[in-house]
Amino acid sequence: MWTIPKIKDGLEKFFKENNHYPTVYEIDSCPYLPSARHIQRSFGGMEKVREELGLQITHYGKGLTRSQKAYDVGIRGKNIENEVEPVLVGKFGEIFVHTQKRINNISADFFCL
Repeated sequence: MWTIPKIKDGLEKFFKENNHYPTVYEIDSCPYLPSARHIQRSFGGMEKVREELGLQITHYGKGLTRSQKAYDVGIRGKNIENEVEPVLVGKFGEIFVHTQKRINNISADFFCL
């Protein structure tokens, strides 16, 4: 039988192992926590459980946490595009490779000289 104290113990164990509290997706793959669906049905969802436990971040899908994640993903995407574009252009030619052109920190889908 899952209780809030048992879930708290599992969240603390996860934090010690990963240096952050789990997202809903991580909870589903964690063997010592109930499924996110079970938490939703029994306790009203992870946001409510995090609130009840007094955790600083109660929702990973909005606010500063989400903004930072979106920023990090954007940077990684640009870096990967910069690595892959020359390989694709070398193989297929520039006319067949659609990437955003960057001009003064602005990305555009087209580029005219």
